[in-house]
Amino acid sequence: MYPLRQEGERFPFIAPHAHGFEPDGLFPVERFVANMEGVAYIERYAFEIIQQLSGEKVKAIYMAGGASNSDAWLTIRSNVLNLPIYNRRYVTGAVGAAIIAASKTYFTFMGEATKALKQIEKEVHLTPYLSASYQKSYGKFLQLLQEKKYITDYHYA
Repeated sequence: MYPLRQEGERFPFIAPHAHGFEPDGLFPVERFVANMEGVAYIERYAFEIIQQLSGEKVKAIYMAGGASNSDAWLTIRSNVLNLPIYNRRYVTGAVGAAIIAASKTYFTFMGEATKALKQIEKEVHLTPYLSASYQKSYGKFLQLLQEKKYITDYHYA
């Protein structure tokens, strides 16, 4: 599934003619899961492009906010991206202000304060059989994008 809700895509590829697509006959729960998977596939493709352009490999994903409360979403993302996901405990701007203040009062430097105050609430690691299944599905997803002429070359990772 490619969960594009309007015509045209600008990132991670440029395709003004792009339209979202999904398999026929999905039940509502299957459509919901397929939407999450489609978003994760697009995210992975974006990370692969960024990696190719920057030469830097993403080693982990750090999340915060409402979507990070969904175990299903975290599991899908971890397995599609082949990366661990760390859910932050504190997500407000006040935490950043506290880190800055603590770096000059309680700690000696910013890195020390950041390390001490950026607490991880939950860690999600990939599951080998799920990850392998998503690897195959991701390849099919990229093939569909290429067949629809949304992308021309997808050999990034």
